[in-house]
Amino acid sequence: MSEIPYYFDMPIPKYFREEKLLLNPKNLAFLTWAFSRCSTKDHVAFEKDFKVELKPYQFIFGRITCSEETGLTEDEVRTQQKRWEKHGFLKKAPNKNPNRFTVYEWVLTAFLRKDPQPNP
Repeated sequence: MSEIPYYFDMPIPKYFREEKLLLNPKNLAFLTWAFSRCSTKDHVAFEKDFKVELKPYQFIFGRITCSEETGLTEDEVRTQQKRWEKHGFLKKAPNKNPNRFTVYEWVLTAFLRKDPQPNP
């Protein structure tokens, strides 16, 4: 698997800026929040007294937590989550405690998409 040229100590991958996906402030708030919770290496996170082992590019998603930390309403957070999932950027990852929280991961191949229309 190829890696995207992005380090998760930076706010947002270049891909989102180039595709002008950050013009919407709600997109910006959600993406900044989600990427700040990722790592390029295996890591451990704690959620509701559970120790969760996460793979690279995975993060724990909580609609209420995201809403509180981004200033978006819960409906806006849900809309953002569904939008990025629908377009193939996010996918649910397997989770040992599915009723407690949801683990999402960024789909790396989505960042490698090129516009099929060549420039004239």
